[in-house]
Amino acid sequence: MTNNPQTQSTHSATAPGRGKRGLLISLAILLLILATLSYSQRHLLQSHFFASDDQPLVRSLLRGETLTLTQEDYQDFTSQLVAINATQDARLQESLNDWLAQEALEVRQAAEAGVNNYLDWYYSLTGSYLRLFVAVTGDLDELLIDKMQQHLLDDSQLHTAWREHLSAINPQVVATWQTLGDGYVSSRLDDLQEEFRQREKPQHAKLADDDPRIEKMALQQDLQNWVRPSETDLRRWQISAGSGALVGAAIALPTGRLMAARLASAPAAQAASRIIRRYLARLPARLAIQSATSGAAAAATAPSGPGALLTGIGVFTAMTAADWALLKVEEIKYRDELQSALLEEIETSFIQNGQQRIKNQFNRYQQGREQQGFYLLNN
Repeated sequence: MTNNPQTQSTHSATAPGRGKRGLLISLAILLLILATLSYSQRHLLQSHFFASDDQPLVRSLLRGETLTLTQEDYQDFTSQLVAINATQDARLQESLNDWLAQEALEVRQAAEAGVNNYLDWYYSLTGSYLRLFVAVTGDLDELLIDKMQQHLLDDSQLHTAWREHLSAINPQVVATWQTLGDGYVSSRLDDLQEEFRQREKPQHAKLADDDPRIEKMALQQDLQNWVRPSETDLRRWQISAGSGALVGAAIALPTGRLMAARLASAPAAQAASRIIRRYLARLPARLAIQSATSGAAAAATAPSGPGALLTGIGVFTAMTAADWALLKVEEIKYRDELQSALLEEIETSFIQNGQQRIKNQFNRYQQGREQQGFYLLNN
């Protein structure tokens, strides 16, 4: 039987094609094996490097105990210190706000005598007539500011209380900070120290300070002082803030037109002033009515002669007196409200002054602490 030439030609062409495909597959498998081996080797080398004693380390000092940590653990360590700081600051602010509110209540009590002196004048017959007369000229607010200064803000008892309670802010900040340090901060540092003591590898603790593997050091000062500044630190930062001795105008009661104008512009004080302004506004109409009534009475009782004039004056005086009596009743009705409002304004003003002083002082403390912490953590 003779072979088909076409069939032989097809077999001859297929054999080399299969050989090339097999070679390519073999090369692909070989490359995959080499890539796997390379990755495994690199992974093993990295694992060996980070598990060895040759990795960069950080040595820090916490409460007199050195801790030699990996870079990763050290970052976690400092982030927890920052968190302790933030919580401590929030608790400090809350505690100082509560304390300041209590101090403000005592200042309010000290202001009661002066407020009552002012209100005694305000609701006296002399004070009422004077306010009515001055209101006609449009200078009622100026009068009230002057009288508040005279009867209320010049009170020595209020000045003494204001100065003493503002002067107590600085030692209170220091005392509160130290109290938090002895309580919350101390407990948190116990937990932090124990946690990172467990993370520290025994062989790391034995390394000398000048070992080349230790890249950072913070041994010059205990890191605890960053979280819980000493009283010396607080005093130093306070002096650097220019708030050393709290004396003079810095803590004086803001008397004069500033404080008096604030009190006079309080809603309750303005409402009290509107009472006499309303009386003044309706007075012309009442005078017209009274005049007409007086004339009618005169006509009824004495059509002519001096008797009519006397009768008219009598009726006019009686009706004016009745109006004035109603005005006094309306004023006295709101005396307690005005007293409370004035005392509340003084209390609020003290709190605002105290908060500003605490804020300025606390900002300076934080800046000093952050500079100290930056030095320690980046030395």
